[in-house]
Amino acid sequence: MLREKKNLPSNLEKQMEMEQELKILEFKTLTKKSRERLSNVKIVNKDLYLTVMQVVIDLYNKGRINEKKRLDEEELLEILKKCREKRGFRIRRV
Repeated sequence: MLREKKNLPSNLEKQMEMEQELKILEFKTLTKKSRERLSNVKIVNKDLYLTVMQVVIDLYNKGRINEKKRLDEEELLEILKKCREKRGFRIRRV
């Protein structure tokens, strides 16, 4: 049986709201090509996507990017590179 939106658990509702806010922020702050690249990252590695979006949120809050001065693909690649370097490598033994 399908649940209506108002019957969903509050955590799921909060997550849906957060995803909607991130999507709105993407359209406000990223060029078309950078949005496409970031959506590919989201498909492959959601943790990296969330880390990059946190950086984008910080830049937006500081006024470094806005609706007029959007992040282009080159700048996004630089942010992706820095976020990947911070994560380092994890070796799991199975």
